Amino acid sequence: MKKILSLALILFCGTLFAQTNATVSLDNDVYVLLQNIELLGYTSALSPAKPYTEKYIVEKLEEAQEYLEDNTEEGALTAQKKIIAETLKQFEHEEGLNKLALSFRKEGDVFNVPVSIEINDTFNSEFSYGFYDDKDLNTFAFNIYNVVDFAGDIGEHISWRNQTFLGATKVPLTKVGKYDIGYWYASTYNTYTEKDEEGNTVTKYNDYDLPCGQTPRYISILKNYAYLPYGYNKFWDGSVYAFEEEACS
Repeated sequence: MKKILSLALILFCGTLFAQTNATVSLDNDVYVLLQNIELLGYTSALSPAKPYTEKYIVEKLEEAQEYLEDNTEEGALTAQKKIIAETLKQFEHEEGLNKLALSFRKEGDVFNVPVSIEINDTFNSEFSYGFYDDKDLNTFAFNIYNVVDFAGDIGEHISWRNQTFLGATKVPLTKVGKYDIGYWYASTYNTYTEKDEEGNTVTKYNDYDLPCGQTPRYISILKNYAYLPYGYNKFWDGSVYAFEEEACS
């Protein structure tokens, strides 16, 4: 988790510009729109290399917009024209503070090089509670996260972007079972015990071809009761593996 404590940039008045070479995330809906307008023939073939830059996306949307204006009658395909126009607005960069969008942009010149910085804040939260006949299964869960996106341009061909994520998550999991995945394998320094032919306990040393004699290896099966089946999606993902004392290492 990263925390940005301070950020300072010196910007001087100069010619304003909005050159955006930063890439757009692949989960943005604009990629579906671009695919559709390509299939409909409103624009030339799209580049197979993704993700696209904002500049490239705007060029393709403007190309489709120009095609519709030149090849359709007034009042025709108004829905398509409206969708393209509204999508283009998403990539407009207006200087100053936008309270509704929680964004701020500043443009200027530094040593005669046009620079810009844009800050966008996104806050999301969700809460869920599962009610069951068995009250022991009643579960409350929540996800709260805030993403601050810092982006900007340096000159006409360089763009930069950095995201800061801060979140809090509580989604309790209940153990409902486990399954065996075999044994741990160990080095020759690990020992195990077994009975000899006379019934005596004998200590032996493991090699890489013998399984540890202490405990088989299990993976726990956990269930989330706070959400409906397949109703929970994590904003981030990760894994934790614990080494138990009885396991070979």
